[in-house]
Amino acid sequence: MIGYRPDIDGLRAVAVLPVVLFHARIAGFEGGFIGVDVFFVISGYLITGLLLDDLRQERFSILRFYERRIRRIFPALFVVFFFCLVVAYEIFLPLEFEKFAKSLLAATFFSSNVLFWFESGYFDAPSELKPLLHTWSLAVEEQFYIFFPIFLFVIWRFARSRLIPITASILVLSFLIGVWQVRVEPSGAFFLPPARIWELMLGALLAMGAVPRFGGATVHQAASVLGLGLIAWGVFAFSPQTSFPGESALFPCLGAGLLIYSGGWHQSLVYRILATKGMVFIGKISYSLYLWHWPLLVFANYYAVRELTALETASIIAVSLALSAASWRYVESPFRGRQPILRRPALFALAGSAMSATAALALVVAVGDGLPRRVPAEVVQLANGATDKDPGRQKCENRSPWQIRNRVMCLVGAQGAGEPSFVYWGDSQAEAYFAAFGEAAREAGRAGWYATRPGCPSLFGVSLTKPGFNEICVALGKEVEDLIADSHSVNTVFLASAWSLYATGQRYAPEKGPDVLIRDERTVEPSLAENRRVFREGLERTVKRLHELGKKVVIVASAPEVGWYVPSVLALAKWFDRPLDIRPRREDFLARQTSVFQQFREVQERYGVQVVYPHEPLCNSEYCEVSRDGKSLYYDFTHLNSAGNRVVKDIFGPVL
Repeated sequence: MIGYRPDIDGLRAVAVLPVVLFHARIAGFEGGFIGVDVFFVISGYLITGLLLDDLRQERFSILRFYERRIRRIFPALFVVFFFCLVVAYEIFLPLEFEKFAKSLLAATFFSSNVLFWFESGYFDAPSELKPLLHTWSLAVEEQFYIFFPIFLFVIWRFARSRLIPITASILVLSFLIGVWQVRVEPSGAFFLPPARIWELMLGALLAMGAVPRFGGATVHQAASVLGLGLIAWGVFAFSPQTSFPGESALFPCLGAGLLIYSGGWHQSLVYRILATKGMVFIGKISYSLYLWHWPLLVFANYYAVRELTALETASIIAVSLALSAASWRYVESPFRGRQPILRRPALFALAGSAMSATAALALVVAVGDGLPRRVPAEVVQLANGATDKDPGRQKCENRSPWQIRNRVMCLVGAQGAGEPSFVYWGDSQAEAYFAAFGEAAREAGRAGWYATRPGCPSLFGVSLTKPGFNEICVALGKEVEDLIADSHSVNTVFLASAWSLYATGQRYAPEKGPDVLIRDERTVEPSLAENRRVFREGLERTVKRLHELGKKVVIVASAPEVGWYVPSVLALAKWFDRPLDIRPRREDFLARQTSVFQQFREVQERYGVQVVYPHEPLCNSEYCEVSRDGKSLYYDFTHLNSAGNRVVKDIFGPVL
């Protein structure tokens, strides 16, 4: 049996504190998310140790195992669920409340990681709107522990001598899956169990005694220092842009493994630091701290309708620590220990009741569209801008290279207008003009192919460096080129993309997120400086090729970026009576577009390209509009919705 080790409680503190500081956006802790991986290794070690002890004592019981998991997980978790439900009811707009309810339902049944994976698309809502986002890690653990006790029992019963080799084989397979998946489908690698199982299995192998004792005190001192250093390297050297988990997860996981291993044989200096009262206390409350800190940060940011100040952030962390200590003492502890307050039958009944009640409340909110009657009508109207999109758009957008090749595309514009006379090509910015462009084409009596895909610039040979985009964007561009070259009826090509984002690589403040780096076949090391070259040469190459094909080229410039999640911010500012003006200044917009507009002028002079400017009907001499007649003109940070389309529609008429 694995006896109590205070250093492992201290290791829990090492795991949870970087996560809290990362979520609070404390400078220097950009890699703090790796604390979750440390937790996985600890969990694999402790749970396996308990199960092996039961097997050796011939008292293994699935019911007993899940009783312990319920006592450990459920009390604090469902208190946090109830708290989040009450606060979300009070301050969340209907759309956010509906999404929260869906995440609450998924988290109740430990499947929120699957939901967040499904939601991790191009237009996913910011993480700041998801109070239960952090429950993905609990879901991964519980999904693993559905099968692991059975696996361990079967191997113990029928192939005990092969337990370590079989476990090691699963570890290697899972690690290889993670290395592959982080390159082809990084969100799946992050959220789903296959790429994470090896981290739990690493802890399991340590509990199985797969690594025998070797060396003396000096070796174990060195191992503990190296282990702490590997975790520290991940915390301070990694960032959200680091490809993760994959190979990068080796640093925190091997670090945690070395600390667990060395602490089992020798009380090194690092062991003694981890075993101090302060570290042990943080470790004991780490589960509650993990549960509480993120919803508090989300709700505080949401209610403030702005970035929190340093003092506000520090206050939230302090409140999280206090709540966690109270939660550990008065919620967690009574259900655990030698004399817990409930016996097994009552515990199971209470757990089932809590799950049923939470699921029922979540369903009421989800089916009720976020209960909009809670909110003033004028606030709801502003918030509804987030879903104000042309209903026909969804079936036409997000084309694949195969669909372009096989002409599985929408013909937009006038019905019965004959052969397509144009190709409309672009990314999500192009999709945002669907209603305006389609109506203008109908009025002009023209029809054409609609070829768009989010994240793929309408530039031949250019793509994002983000995993999963490079090959598909380049292939899409090649298929669009072939489509244009093969179609004799097409005489005009419209290019619409997030030009300033690609040219600069940087988002318009205060929008958060990593830099957007692009590449072409000449790119060796993507960078912001490289973006300028790739954009300049890509625009020249694309327009020149289309000119050679005898096609007229029309560039649709970018609409003003706002940097705020416009519908929600406008609605919340009105609801909470916040004096907040998020309109971008015209001079700031033009300054951001300086190099882009210069490139447009150059291709205009050389190839006779036409350019239309969506900002012109949106901006006066000082500001650019984000709302009109009590309605948001955007559905997110930068994309126009149907109301915005009505404002800019007339810019397309002259070129159609």
